[in-house]
Amino acid sequence: MRSLFLPLLILPLVAGAQTLPYRRVEAVGPLLPDGYSNAMGITDTGWSLIQTRAANLSAPSRYSYQFYFRSPEGTLTRLPVEKGDTESDPYSDGVLSPDGEFAILRSFRNGPLVRVDRNGLAVRRYGDHTTDSVPVAIVGRNLFSINYGFESGGFSVVKMDVDTGLEKEYPAPLSLSGASFYGFSSDGKRAIYADFTTQSYVSMTLESRVLRSHNYGPDFQRSTLDSDGRYVWTVVPAAGDGNARLVRHDLISGLENDYALPTSADDVYAWRATNRFLFFGTSKSLTPEDTNESRDFYVFDRSNGSVKLLSTRQGSTAATGEANALAVSPKGNLTIFSTSAAGASDLQSNGFNQLLARSTARRDTLPALTAVSPAGAETYGFVASRNGGAVLTSRFAADQWSLRIVKEGQATQVIPTEGQAIPIDVTDDGTRALFKSAGGKLMFWDGGTMRTLDTSDSTAKIDPKTGIVVVLSQSGNARQLLRIDPVNGTSIRLDGATPMTTADYDVDAGRAAWKTADSLRIVDLATGISTVILQTPNRFKGPRLTSDGIYVGVAQTLANGQPDQTRVYRILDGALRRNLSYGELLPDGQWLVDAEEDELIQASNGARVRDSVELNEALGTPVGPVRFTQWFSNGANGRSDIWSYRAVASTLPVTEDLIAEYGSQGWVSIVTSYRKAGLENASTWNEYRVDGAGAWTRVNPDRKPGFYLSEGPHLVEVRAVDALGRVENPPQQITVTPDFTPPIYEQIGIKVEGSGRVDFTIYTDALWVELHIVFPDGKDKIYYNSTGRLPTHHYVNDLVAGQTYRAYYVLKDRAQNSVTTPKKTFVR
Repeated sequence: MRSLFLPLLILPLVAGAQTLPYRRVEAVGPLLPDGYSNAMGITDTGWSLIQTRAANLSAPSRYSYQFYFRSPEGTLTRLPVEKGDTESDPYSDGVLSPDGEFAILRSFRNGPLVRVDRNGLAVRRYGDHTTDSVPVAIVGRNLFSINYGFESGGFSVVKMDVDTGLEKEYPAPLSLSGASFYGFSSDGKRAIYADFTTQSYVSMTLESRVLRSHNYGPDFQRSTLDSDGRYVWTVVPAAGDGNARLVRHDLISGLENDYALPTSADDVYAWRATNRFLFFGTSKSLTPEDTNESRDFYVFDRSNGSVKLLSTRQGSTAATGEANALAVSPKGNLTIFSTSAAGASDLQSNGFNQLLARSTARRDTLPALTAVSPAGAETYGFVASRNGGAVLTSRFAADQWSLRIVKEGQATQVIPTEGQAIPIDVTDDGTRALFKSAGGKLMFWDGGTMRTLDTSDSTAKIDPKTGIVVVLSQSGNARQLLRIDPVNGTSIRLDGATPMTTADYDVDAGRAAWKTADSLRIVDLATGISTVILQTPNRFKGPRLTSDGIYVGVAQTLANGQPDQTRVYRILDGALRRNLSYGELLPDGQWLVDAEEDELIQASNGARVRDSVELNEALGTPVGPVRFTQWFSNGANGRSDIWSYRAVASTLPVTEDLIAEYGSQGWVSIVTSYRKAGLENASTWNEYRVDGAGAWTRVNPDRKPGFYLSEGPHLVEVRAVDALGRVENPPQQITVTPDFTPPIYEQIGIKVEGSGRVDFTIYTDALWVELHIVFPDGKDKIYYNSTGRLPTHHYVNDLVAGQTYRAYYVLKDRAQNSVTTPKKTFVR
């Protein structure tokens, strides 16, 4: 099968020293970082943590997000983040320790936190109890995170010892349910929130929960918190045509300092602040060196009241312009900023993002990143040949659109195009290609000769055996499957007698196959001889032809639409030859694709491997056909790289999921799953133990294991084991803390509105909220039983005016701990 834009087919991997289970198909651009990059943090000594989509900062090129330690001298060291998890899960967030000795990262799919040490690059994977935590700051040996999994959707601050992994949780006050976390104090004693409902910063002392607030005014972007977490800087517009003011507010004492800013406040936004400096962005020109009309960064020094241009070009005092991100060290002495402007440094610009480093005191701007191999990120679409022998890409470089046919061991063929063309098909030998022109015409490139085949809403496939083009022509809901003579343009309709009912069809080995209402129809393109294979209407998908011309596969479903099996028929006589696991049969007949589960299935025994780019080359052995995927390097303008990859069969069985569920009175149950090792499809199971004591207990797949635990943290270990004696090592770990604490609540309100409706409100972290009303006759009625929100509103319309009622709540959390509030008397 060939599919547009995201084909998953076969291309040989480069032999030799290549050890990764993936590689970039082509990179022929200039020697510059080819992906969006961001400085996640920088220390006062110059160590920084860089997150990047650029593939070419290391050799060989790396797929997906990467992180680098950057030394004060500019040397880059890649963090081996793939060792932190067994899943193909890129990391998206990270924080750097104040001394630059280690970083802690979080994955895209809420995987557990991972620590990487700078010296030795040791990797530690914390337990699955950290999966809901977003790392924000490291203070001493403690990581501070925000946990958004807190009961009914609120959030809490979590302090974790980076050496032991033990945590302490500080729930946000319920009164801050509408606020967002903003930062920490540098001593780790206070959390700061931005409450957009009151337009205030709120500082909470973690242990005492004492709150202090400060109004930041109507425009949040004009204010920022300093690196100590104590002072709020705000740009205050002046009255009339005067200059703006900078106000520095002490969140502890409430005292303020005022400073003059030599411009109006229009288009001046606070970005970062330290004890001494405020860094702000503006498109206004505040110095003679700033001659552009786009954003630049400036720094205000409160020690002398000066304003200085920060975003300067390398070897020049001129402003870069188009500045769009900024990282500042805690003291404000070092910065890393990004710009999309050309000519900002001696390096050629990639057009969307270049990181530049400079000190605050000196105009010593230098590129923060350097590439070690040619750039890619120039592709806007691609398709692979049926058996992966060639790839057809659409590329834009040097102001020229082109199609490129990339085939291993041969020079790349370049086809200039007028505008962006859409790749549709290419043959394995790279001699023929189909594409849609920028004007929407279906074009056929045949060994250097270009022909227009059709101008209607159509797509097409090339038969690898004969070179015949089969076109699916569509007009509204009407479809025709046409055999096109590419030389003279004449067409013969293939499905005239038995019209196709979907747009899904296949072409291979001199045959075309399509789906009718109740059958598969396969036609020999040379002789016209056809085969009909009857099917149950509305319960099959496909067809998929094998490249040897012998078989066709069809994925069949049950009456309820759920997957059943893939049945393989012999084309010659329509005889059923094999029943396989449900999936899409690949051309080699040896593998299937389960798109719902993102897995490859070995046809011979049903063994499954994850169909994705495996980031960890040490996990196991590459298996199966080589596949393809697309990675967008900057996430903005559609430019991408094409990567070939092979699935990886793990050497050992792997525990994939480990989730704790909590009940009342200390009950804890765990949910586990595993991935099998190798391709033997051996019987596999999970085992667990608690606090390292006793024998391992096998998990019954039909029943979640559970146990009562005492108060405090407990270590649960889970490992995967199979019948061939392979045992996961080390086991997965999760720290669980039984929940004995009932929900908390505050601010219960009862308001009789003018219409007679009664509005009941409560702030609570409960997951389930029951509103009870006791009537004058003593009848207790549950009026609402709902999921808790912050705040929870219940509206009651049928109470009698003048009568006295009593109301109370029964609140339950996820662990079924409950609390009943006191009754409140009110008169309707």
